[in-house]
Formats: sequence, structure tokens, C-alpha cells
Amino acid sequence: MVIHWAVDPVLLRLGPWSVSWYGILFVGAFLLGQAVLSRIFRGQGIAAGHAERLLLHSLVGAIVGARLAHVLFYDPAFYLANPVDILKTWEGGLASHGGVAGLVIGLAFAGRRARPSISLLWVADCVAIPAAIGAAMIRIANFINSEIVGVPTSPAL
Repeated sequence: MVIHWAVDPVLLRLGPWSVSWYGILFVGAFLLGQAVLSRIFRGQGIAAGHAERLLLHSLVGAIVGARLAHVLFYDPAFYLANPVDILKTWEGGLASHGGVAGLVIGLAFAGRRARPSISLLWVADCVAIPAAIGAAMIRIANFINSEIVGVPTSPAL
């Protein structure tokens, strides 16, 4: 039995614009993470505004970090020759390891601005569940896009 994966990575087309599964799941991961984080903060008596600030900083950090990692690690010669293309995130090219690094930097920055007494380890503890949910949603998006498929295998002899 062979499974032929043929899911369209575009969820919706509206003339020249399109909405991709990856984009929906990426944004959905952050919004769901923010909802979970707000609930965690409420349980600890912390204002919801802090969760919103963390969402904004982590989203910007993740996008910038993911894009820069793709640019620096996967095709630096092309991007040095075409620096404007660095901004064209809609053409693809995000690296998850850079996204994680950017996310951590964004969280550290936001945590310090919100309350100087908050440690990065406390913030990391609070975002562990939302981060796991987000990582799962982005991996589902990778699956829909047929990314990270690995090497074909053959049955053992």
C-alpha cells in the first residue's frame, strides 16, 4: 500500500492573494499560545497585558530570527547579491532553529521590559506549554507543505 500525499498547501485563493495552511497554522500557533499564556498569567495574578506584550515580541523575534537563519545558513550568496529579497518572506524561506533563537531573544527582551524582576527562566517556564503547541502546529504545516520528508526507505531484506 502506498500513500500519495497531494494536499494543496494553499487553503484559499482570492485573485492575486492566497492564504496558505502554513500561514494559518503559524499565526494560529501564536494566537493559541497567547490564549494559553494569558490563562497561566491570570492564575498567577499577572495582568493580561504582559501576555500580549510577550506575544508581540515573540512573534517579531521568531519571524526575524527564522528569516535571518534561512538567509545566513541556506543561501547567503544569493541574498548578498539580492539584499531586497531578504524581506520577501512571502516567497518562503524560514528556518525553525533561527525562529527559536529569535523567539527566546524576543521573550527575554519583553520579559525584562514588563518587569525587570522577571527572570528568563520564569518566562521560559510559562511559555513551555504554548511553545509545544506552536511547534506541533508548525510541524503539521510542514507536513501539509510536504517539507522535511526525509530519505526514502526500502524494506529490510
